[in-house]
Amino acid sequence: MKQVYLFLIAIMAILSCPSAQAYDFVENGIYYSRLSDNTVAVAQSENNNYEYSVTIPSSVTHDGATYDVVGIDSWAFAYCHYMTSLTIPESVKSIGSYAFYNCIALTKLSLPEGVTTIADGTFQECQNLNEVEIPEGVTSIGEGAFQKCVALASISLPSKLESIGSTAFQDCSALSDVSLPDGLESIGKSAFSSCTNLKSVEIPASVGSIDAWAFNQCSKLAQVKVAWTDPANVRLGSDPFHYVNTTYIKLLVPAGTKSTYEGTAPWSGFAIEEYAPSGVEAIDNNGLKVVALAGGLTLTGTTAGQSVTVWDINGRTLHHGKTTQGATTINLPSSVAGSTVILKAGNNSAKVRF
Repeated sequence: MKQVYLFLIAIMAILSCPSAQAYDFVENGIYYSRLSDNTVAVAQSENNNYEYSVTIPSSVTHDGATYDVVGIDSWAFAYCHYMTSLTIPESVKSIGSYAFYNCIALTKLSLPEGVTTIADGTFQECQNLNEVEIPEGVTSIGEGAFQKCVALASISLPSKLESIGSTAFQDCSALSDVSLPDGLESIGKSAFSSCTNLKSVEIPASVGSIDAWAFNQCSKLAQVKVAWTDPANVRLGSDPFHYVNTTYIKLLVPAGTKSTYEGTAPWSGFAIEEYAPSGVEAIDNNGLKVVALAGGLTLTGTTAGQSVTVWDINGRTLHHGKTTQGATTINLPSSVAGSTVILKAGNNSAKVRF
């Protein structure tokens, strides 16, 4: 079934590949398509003949007119098997789908800061790509964007990333660990499927959905760390850990939540351990435990009706209210990131560093 699926993807990619004639002019061996009277994008060359070291200029002059180079067309460098390096100027703000498809000699690439999306299939089958610098402004990684990048052993995901598309990192067989950024909201179908060297994954509380087979056949997975205080708050597709023996995988969950995870599939099938929240001092006073998460705090072991107040380090009140029975959630402004707050709940207090 998997072979049929990959075959269909390959056929779709070939059928969607545009003609190599979609350009308006050539300067210094680089093909361009006009976007407006003063802007152009790098276009696909005839016969995919970009070779060796290629440098894209920030502007180009043709027939007396000067254009800013602001984009890279879909398929622009696809199948350029002999291109070993590419320099992209900061003027480039958009990169089309499958732009570097099957660039098998490309080993590393730095994307300009203005790029906010990594489109579908951008680096698919770049078999020797082992280093990619993704700008902090990128919010989405498209379907199959890094699929079959078999030399990619690690990747730093940007802090503003919100979504990882289906099959985005499928068959990245060298990828060993992934720390997903706070703010990530969704992980697509088969996003990390067949990452056979993946050993650990850290999933933030911001993730609200994980689609089917997201970590399918990650046979070396040994540890998964999650930050949800209630696993029911995340929507799971069918069998996200398909063909993974979870019995021996350590699942690290926030303090005070082990019993909840033990009663919730598929997490109940893992070897569950609690972890103490980092950056919290004076926890577990008279049974009170504090868990620091993105966006706020969770108190466990609380009794209803106790006064609870949170101040920043300058004494400004960030929250004042009453506790609820068993557990209390406190939402805090995003400005607390990287700072310290003081918590007082009843007769208990804690200092929390975010």
